[in-house]
Order: sequence, then structure tokens, then C-alpha cells
Amino acid sequence: MPNLEVDKDMMIEIFEIKENVKKSVFAVMDNRLTAAHLASDVSALIEQLDKLEVLLIGEPLVQPVPPPAEQKQEVPQDQIPAQQPAPEQPQEPVPTEEPKPEEPKPEQNQE
Repeated sequence: MPNLEVDKDMMIEIFEIKENVKKSVFAVMDNRLTAAHLASDVSALIEQLDKLEVLLIGEPLVQPVPPPAEQKQEVPQDQIPAQQPAPEQPQEPVPTEEPKPEEPKPEQNQE
């Protein structure tokens, strides 16, 4: 196996991101961060590891995963439940109350 040199700065960045992922995992477990924060850190780590993989091997070993929007599977039309319109109900006018005149509050007698 040939000896390959990897950029020291790139490795330091990968190790820093790895530490951020560790901290995010613990923060999510303690309910101090949301899973979105963790996903962001993991995504950054994966991006750096992909760059490292290309440097070391020359090409990615695994094909990238398509974004979720592209993973949608088409549902055949015969499996989609038909939406039936709701039966129409006669609309009765709702009686509105006329505003009552404000009654003056009785004055309190001070002795």
C-alpha cells in the first residue's frame, strides 16, 4: 500500500468537526439541542470525509445518497384513495345578537 500525504489542516478540521458531533450528540440527549443541529454537524463531517476519500482513493467508493426530494416513489393512481366531496349541508343564517346598551354601574356610597 503506497504512503499518501494528507493535508494536516484538513485532518485538524475533521477532528474538530468530530468533536462538535460528539458534543452535539450529548446536547441532543440532554435536550439542549435539536436533532437538526446534530444533523448539521454530521453533514459537515461527512462532507470533509468525502473530500478525504477522494484525495486518498481518487474517487468515492459509494455513490452519494440523493436528497429526500428525489427519493419519492410514485404511487400508482389506482392506489390513491379518491377524495369524495363532503355532502353539502344547508347553511342556515346564524342570528346575530344586537349589542345591548351598556348599563351604568351603580355608584358606591362612601360614608
